[in-house]
Amino acid sequence: MEGLKRAISAAEFKERLGRKALDELERVTVTGEVSFAGNEWPGRLQLLNVTFEGPVDLSNARIRGSLDLAGCVFLRTLRLDNCRIDGNLVLDKVEVHALGRLAPSGYDWKVVDQQLSAEAIHVGGMLKAVSLRVHGSASFASASVNGSIHLRGAQIFGMLDCANLHCDGDVIFANRSDARERSLTFVRGNLEMQNARIAGNIAFEGLQVLRNCLMWSIDVGGNIFISGAVQEYDGEKWGEPTRIGGDLNLAASDVRGHVQLESTILSGALQLFSSSATQLAITIGSESNWGAGAFSLKAAAIDAGGATIKRGASLNDVEITGNHQDSGISFRNATMGSHLNFWSGLLDGSGTRVVGDIDCRSADIGGDCQLTNVLADGAVSLDDATIAGDVLCRSAVSLLDDAIKREAGVEKVRSLLQRARAERAEDAGPNTSVRQFSMSMVEVSNDIDLSGLVLRATGEEIEEGHNYGRLTADDCSVTGEFLLAREVTWRDECFRREAEIPGSAHLRGSTINTLVVADGSFQSRKADPERSGLCLDGCRIDEMIFLGLNGHRGFPVPLTLSDIDVRIWRLGETDAKRLKLYRALLNSDPQFRSSSYLSIEQFLRKGGYEDAADGIYRSMMRRGYRARRASQRFGPSWVLRWLFSPFRALLWDLGIGYGTAPTRLLVPILALFAIGFTGVYTDARNFSPTLLEEIKQHGGEVSDVPRQWNGWDAASIGLRTHIPLIGLGVRDEWELADDGDRPLYLWQQRIEAMRPEDFGLLMILLNFALWPPLLAFALRRVFRQAS
Repeated sequence: MEGLKRAISAAEFKERLGRKALDELERVTVTGEVSFAGNEWPGRLQLLNVTFEGPVDLSNARIRGSLDLAGCVFLRTLRLDNCRIDGNLVLDKVEVHALGRLAPSGYDWKVVDQQLSAEAIHVGGMLKAVSLRVHGSASFASASVNGSIHLRGAQIFGMLDCANLHCDGDVIFANRSDARERSLTFVRGNLEMQNARIAGNIAFEGLQVLRNCLMWSIDVGGNIFISGAVQEYDGEKWGEPTRIGGDLNLAASDVRGHVQLESTILSGALQLFSSSATQLAITIGSESNWGAGAFSLKAAAIDAGGATIKRGASLNDVEITGNHQDSGISFRNATMGSHLNFWSGLLDGSGTRVVGDIDCRSADIGGDCQLTNVLADGAVSLDDATIAGDVLCRSAVSLLDDAIKREAGVEKVRSLLQRARAERAEDAGPNTSVRQFSMSMVEVSNDIDLSGLVLRATGEEIEEGHNYGRLTADDCSVTGEFLLAREVTWRDECFRREAEIPGSAHLRGSTINTLVVADGSFQSRKADPERSGLCLDGCRIDEMIFLGLNGHRGFPVPLTLSDIDVRIWRLGETDAKRLKLYRALLNSDPQFRSSSYLSIEQFLRKGGYEDAADGIYRSMMRRGYRARRASQRFGPSWVLRWLFSPFRALLWDLGIGYGTAPTRLLVPILALFAIGFTGVYTDARNFSPTLLEEIKQHGGEVSDVPRQWNGWDAASIGLRTHIPLIGLGVRDEWELADDGDRPLYLWQQRIEAMRPEDFGLLMILLNFALWPPLLAFALRRVFRQAS
């Protein structure tokens, strides 16, 4: 036993090693520098529990079997650069110190930069390092391992460099925890694996990296699992998360399997930009291991811009702290083969929390974009994105509707009913609470459900012209429904939840199948369309539905409808309130726009509501006239318009309803005929023979007044006088007297101031003004109905 503990020189160590007296080398201390650089060992080399006081150099050596250094202590450095090992490399419980830095002489530290240097090493089997301790840096750069790499309980007090590593198996960093020993795997510097090629999986279980984990441009044939570790020691059991003190950089990497993170804490960002993977799954740790503190990922930011994820991404209950130069979550220009999901589906108050923005601009999403229960301190942007499924910011009413359709369990329905009945937003979750929501020029192949959207902004922010509190969806294309509100009826009880928009909502130029809006969504009632209200300028909508118009708010103010084209309007109106509701709809826009009125009028006419359509047209003409008068400057033309405005209102508005009610002209036409017939045409004293009659009776006696005159005679003269351009060919021998001494007899009263001919001329002029509008309207109505 004493021989095993004694110190031997490096020369004696090499001599015994040459004799293959390995049993004589166990638990010895070797003084001096040991170098086998360039040498070859014919079989397995096993050195157990040897302490080397000097540096050990095995660079460029060839080991025909395995190299087992279990329990060895290297007080200075260990070099394995370009070493070729045909079997396994075992570094269990190996400890490498940094005393070479402090030694006054005997070793030049500049020769080796790391305490453990195994650059370009080739291992024909596996590399196993259980409880490895390196009091400095370790390098396996450009190493080639035909088997797997297992580092369990390894502790690297400096940087671990695995750049350009090639491994045909798995790479596993895990803690060691059993009944005898508890050991965390940690790296106090950077963990660098850039440009690595891993044929199997990469697994980090409870790994602690104090700085960055750089794994950009790696090629992984399997999956990447990063999760916490379940620790069991001395009868206790707990969960230990994986912690990285900087960024986890997987940029430009190609992962043929999944990238899965669970119970992971990053002080920096998760970098996935320009990477490729089958699926990204960020899931919550098991409650059996973590209890109530189970979580998925806590990071400063997530950048997956330009990434290609074939089966979509799930970011369940992620927490983004924002302590990064690019805070928030970015999937800009990313391509998703399936869903992009930010919600785990739980109703326990959990959800994705983001300090910063969620940027999905120009993303191509092959499924749904699930944003339910997201709480973001910034904006959500889906501008220019293409989404094959739904965009979902769901509410309890949305979930209740789906549960009823799926005939879900009674308990689930009851839970959703309780949330649907809640008046406070925090009790009626889930909610998507963000500062701004933008989805301009987005293409959605299915529905958009924003009934659970809550936009946050103060009055000062809205007044100052910030974009906070605003929904922007200009030029978007929605094949299905665009729901700003959701309504469902369950057992005669109606539930409704609408988006909360303190600012404005812009949907200008959008093409939407069905748009559903509720009265309670828009909280501001200011007249500025840039800061409040709903803007639908230039929209093409198949069906427009307003919910809750019987409430206290009514339509959004302002509601801009310039150049809008809506095939079907649904205001929940009745015949008695139809015109009133549509007038209120148009009056919600403070600016007069004739295109809005014409669109509503056309819709009502197509639906057969002629009276309501005429009422809308008259409202347009009246409001347009008021708008023109308000915009004119004071001057002579203004005075003339003001003077003639009563006559204009009397004739065009009250008289013919701006062309929509010429039937009103029948009243004065019939009134004039009645006056003429009863007061003038039935009195023979108002007539005299025509010139033609006098010629016919030349030489004979011609009476100044008809000797026989009855009602048919009076009616014939009346029709000839009151209907322009009509010639009946009857009673042509008599006309209203034009003699200068013939007064007018009106209801047997002699009127010296007017002759009968003057009365007839007045009737002709008045009827000439009244008949053309009536005839034009009648002809238009006939031909429109015929077509």
